[in-house]
Formats: sequence, C-alpha cells, structure tokens
Amino acid sequence: MNATHEINALSFEDAMSALGALYEEVDADIARHAPVCRLSARCCRFREFGHDLFVSALEREFWLRAGEPAVASDAWRPGENCPWQSESGMCHARKGRPLGCRVYYCDPAYESVMPDITEPAIARIKRITGQAGMAWDYRPAHEHLKETESAWRISSTARFTGESAALATGDTSSHRDHPQEGEP
Repeated sequence: MNATHEINALSFEDAMSALGALYEEVDADIARHAPVCRLSARCCRFREFGHDLFVSALEREFWLRAGEPAVASDAWRPGENCPWQSESGMCHARKGRPLGCRVYYCDPAYESVMPDITEPAIARIKRITGQAGMAWDYRPAHEHLKETESAWRISSTARFTGESAALATGDTSSHRDHPQEGEP
C-alpha cells in the first residue's frame, strides 16, 4: 500500500460520517435552489414513471443504518416502488435516503440544476467509498434491498439498524423475525 492511500484511508464509521456530511451539503445546496415537490410520487414509483434508483454499497449501508421505520414486505414491489413510500406519497426514509432520492425533483425549473449537484456528489461518494476500501457496487436500489430482504425476511416487525453490518459479517445471532415481549 502506498503512503497516499494510507493517509486517505477511512474507517467504515468515518466513511458513514463523511457520507452523512456530504448529504447535508447536498440538502443545503438543493434548498438554495428551492425546487417544488408536488407529492406526485413519481420519484418513488419507478416502473410506472420509467426510471430506476441507483445506489452504491456505501449508500445502501447508510440508508439501512439510519434507523428508518421497518418495511412491510407486502408493501414492497422490487423494481416498481420504494418500500418507504406511503400511500399518500410521503417518504418515510428521509434521514437515510440515498443521493438519487435527495436530488430528484419533478420541478421543470430545477431540471437543469440537478446534474450540477448530482455529478460532483457522485464523484465524492466514489472517493469516500474507495478510501473506505469498499466496492463501488452501483446498481438499482431494489437489487441491494432484495439481498437484504432475502437475508433478513423483511416484515412489519423488521429492524434495519445494524442488520446490514451483521449480514456483511455473517452474524445473524441478533436477528429476530418477531419482536420480544415489550418491544413494538
């Protein structure tokens, strides 16, 4: 390993922090442009509106560790919709949502600005991912989440926090299909 790589190396937790800081910057930049969201839900109904949400492995880890509400497997249609979108079109994964969710708006006035925010952010995510020694693994979100569903049998009682890390290490001892007495 060369000296430059050692200096730039990030622990997994540092990479999570760096990605969180990047997301805060992106959110602030988007807020300055004030795109309008009309709750059309086009952003989350992928197949219906002809688009895919792509995420990297690092983004997936951040998303799953954000402590978002559990997903009922009957609400999720892989490749068709986001499992965290409510019937009214509201997002229930705001804190951990990936870059693609943060930057996408149907507002025509914002359309030309979107790439100016997205492209540099993707480059930074790639850099953070490399510094953490992780594979880029950039592919449709439903493929990443389907792997998680297969491993954890997503249900209305599933909890994501920490499960993805256990999946990566093969430690499934802390996973339970159902909550213990006194748990929600």
